[in-house]
Amino acid sequence: MHGYVRATKGIDILICIDELSKARLALAPIGYDLDAGVFKFDNGTERETQLFRVSRADGPTITTLDLMLATPILNEVWNDRETFRAYDTEIKVVSKASLIKMKELAGRYQDLADIESLRQIPDRDEN
Repeated sequence: MHGYVRATKGIDILICIDELSKARLALAPIGYDLDAGVFKFDNGTERETQLFRVSRADGPTITTLDLMLATPILNEVWNDRETFRAYDTEIKVVSKASLIKMKELAGRYQDLADIESLRQIPDRDEN
């Protein structure tokens, strides 16, 4: 969405922490029923993040969704979402600045490399 393409192994979706049960109910009928549960990072700190991982098996192919839960450190990210239009549907997407913030929080090598690439891309309002 922000002009940087990278092959990944899964799909990340940011959701309100209170909506996890509804998300699970919505995903199960389309095959996302292989729950790995909630993973907590920096547990018990102000930097705590959580994700719920659920997968779908299509024969030998596994597709994974990571539902990033909007914990307090991600409130600003949640509030800074942008709206994209895909066909006749509006999609709320994490802004480029917030995506960079999330990647800084994760701090993995690939995330840091992604940040450098994202910073090279003009913002949407500059196009």
